[in-house]
Amino acid sequence: MRAFWSAVVFALAIGAGHVGAADGVVHRKHKHMRRPNPVTAEAAVTAAAAAPAGSEQHVLSNPSGMLTLPVGWTVLHEADGGAQPMPPPESAAQPSFNAVNTEAVTGIWLPLGERTPVAMFQEGHTGVLIARGEFGLDTLGSLAVGAFAPVKCHVLPGVTVITMTIPDGLKIGAKPQGAGWEISTASPVQADMSLGRWEHGLSFSPPDQDTALDSVQIDDPVSGRRLLVGMARSGRVAFERNIRGNGYAVKPSLIGLVVAADDDAIELRHLSGRFILDRIGAGTETLFALRNLPDSGASMNAVSLGDASPQSLKDSLRDAWFAVSAASPGEKLNTRIRLAESTARLGLAAQTDQILRTIVQDEPEAAGRSDVRRLQQIASVLLGRVRDEALLDDGGTAPEDQFWRGMMRTLPTDPRNGSKSLPFRLSDAAEKARTAQMIAAGLPALSSYSAPLKAGLFGPAALWIAHFGDETAQKLLGNGPDVPEKALAQAIWAVRQNLPDADQELAALTHSASPRIWPEAKLMKIERDLSKGRIAEDAATRELGSLMPGFRMAGIGAAAQSVLLETQLHAGQMRDALTAFLQTKPHLLLPKEETVLGRIAQGMLDHVPEDMGQKATEAALLNKVLTQNAFVPKATQRVLRYALAERYRALGLPFDERDTLRQIEADGVDDAARKRLARLVELDLATGAVDVAEKDLANFPKAGAASFGVAAPESAPDVQLACLQARLLKAQGKISEALAILQPLTDPLSYALQGEFAEEIKDWTQAEAGRMKQIEAMLGHATPNAALTKPQAALILQAAGDASRAHDAAAQGQLWARYRSAMIATSSAELFRILTGHAAED
Repeated sequence: MRAFWSAVVFALAIGAGHVGAADGVVHRKHKHMRRPNPVTAEAAVTAAAAAPAGSEQHVLSNPSGMLTLPVGWTVLHEADGGAQPMPPPESAAQPSFNAVNTEAVTGIWLPLGERTPVAMFQEGHTGVLIARGEFGLDTLGSLAVGAFAPVKCHVLPGVTVITMTIPDGLKIGAKPQGAGWEISTASPVQADMSLGRWEHGLSFSPPDQDTALDSVQIDDPVSGRRLLVGMARSGRVAFERNIRGNGYAVKPSLIGLVVAADDDAIELRHLSGRFILDRIGAGTETLFALRNLPDSGASMNAVSLGDASPQSLKDSLRDAWFAVSAASPGEKLNTRIRLAESTARLGLAAQTDQILRTIVQDEPEAAGRSDVRRLQQIASVLLGRVRDEALLDDGGTAPEDQFWRGMMRTLPTDPRNGSKSLPFRLSDAAEKARTAQMIAAGLPALSSYSAPLKAGLFGPAALWIAHFGDETAQKLLGNGPDVPEKALAQAIWAVRQNLPDADQELAALTHSASPRIWPEAKLMKIERDLSKGRIAEDAATRELGSLMPGFRMAGIGAAAQSVLLETQLHAGQMRDALTAFLQTKPHLLLPKEETVLGRIAQGMLDHVPEDMGQKATEAALLNKVLTQNAFVPKATQRVLRYALAERYRALGLPFDERDTLRQIEADGVDDAARKRLARLVELDLATGAVDVAEKDLANFPKAGAASFGVAAPESAPDVQLACLQARLLKAQGKISEALAILQPLTDPLSYALQGEFAEEIKDWTQAEAGRMKQIEAMLGHATPNAALTKPQAALILQAAGDASRAHDAAAQGQLWARYRSAMIATSSAELFRILTGHAAED
């Protein structure tokens, strides 16, 4: 006993600074550092006797006899009778371990800072605590009585070693308390660390996942044996566990991990929330003899999303960053995964996604790990898009796994992945209801998540259940956190059930300050007002258009565009409807969307604006639709091209009109096909493309058996065909042949062409005959002396001019007698007098 106590006295004497580093606790930074020389009992007693008054070995009491506490120390759980009188210094120099009054002091608090990892073990009657960091504690007023006296502190580079007395039969524990640690009989015993296999070594996992781990190598202050110390904030190695092997032995601990290693090849490191005990070198010799140890790779550990205080979550993230920056290449993967876990607990979607992409990019095989895939699901849900379709069905059958699969099913496919179709899970009502059931099944699992992550998940989950879930699922929302989306979900359910207070709830939410709440509430209110006729369609389109930026910011831009489009269709605003449709940027239209686009196209064909600026704007818009959107169905493309050709015609752009008509695929022999081919021939002739016109005319459908040069056909298609043939012959310089084709025809168009062609060859008699037939067809049934339009007046002047050149006085007189009053009222009155031979008349 005396020899043992001498060693203890020597160990405690190091705090006074009278013993060199080689004779006390040594911080082993290097594996081959010289171990301290053995210290004899006589040397220890001599060193203790030589200590001057006031040193750590000389304990003083205050005049009142009460205990004097060191600066920064606190006595916990004092006995009800108050502090015991301090014994004289002689008794303090050689305490009796079997007769110590343990009721005087039952606990102490050590100011070691916040989140400081420690390790503590017991060697005989001496307790040794190792803390990360350098803490210069003042122990001059060390306790002279009680369970822990005397207490000694020694600061080493980067670590602090504290020793204290632990009498027989005293059961103590260690736990973090405030900005320090509490060592007392009232502290609970730490839970056991999990023992597993890590390649050829052992892994020790603390029960509470925490990145505040550290490892150090020191010499045992009692035995001088080389110690590998793993400092943590939870977990111990129980006394019942006998873990030892060739060159090492794991010591029982109160907290942390302590390994006595005589073999310099044995090393201890911390990696991804666990301690790894392994042997240096590339040898295949395993460190352990125990069999059937479970693998402790991170892929077998569930991702920890547990709640903690906001400061603890931030500290954990900070520690994770430090761990990544200090990790070796072999440790990078697991430290990065823990970093992604820390960012996920704080709800940092972008950071989590970036870290995971870096992990998969650097180590592709990590994509198959269960913890990585769960973190990828978390990042996808928080970001609002699916990066990997395989994540939709990932996970087991537990309710929590169903929750994550359900949340993944609510997300649109990331367009950067090349997907062009709306997923069936988002378009089918039954599938959306099934998704709501999956989310509701695992919704209670959110209660164990960290507050930031819980808030980020509950909102989207609640809104999906409110939109597509049943009453049973809706009831589960009442137990969720009070996030703004909860009130919106209740309002959505009220609208679905048509409850009396639905309008009132929506109106209140439209004034919410949340940029996620008021847009959706406003959109639902506008839809409800339109359905009940409480708002005009024009007013609704203006309001929807002005609020569209807010809808997009809230993530409901596509839904708002759909409502705006339907409202514009009902209001007849086809151009605006087409613009709104393009803003949705669909990649593949559903049958409903094809119908909507078809309605827009037909509306634009039926109505051509009168304003030239609007015509040009609509032409550019239609051209954009046809050239940049391959998703438009062929039938709708045909209608849109006809509408575009009409606008080019109105703008006087024959080349653009002809090119647009040529892009229309053959559409049978109906009236639209005949009109298109006829217009193509006209445009060919107008632009001087005679050879092209002849080819186009050869494709013109013939309705009857009539051919050129025989009896006049009676059907309109054949009349049109004959007129086109005549125009082609005229363009080829065969005017006589063209007139021969027109002569038997009785159509106003043929009369006009007959007059035009006869004028070309100066056959004024035939020209006069054609113009007089044209006038009769146009004005034969008009009221005498009725006002004339400009085209009608121009036609009468042409006929009068041809009669004058043909010297047909009878025709001149006929025109003068019939149209005198009407033509005198026009601006061409004097010219009409001259052409009819009545210039001298008043």
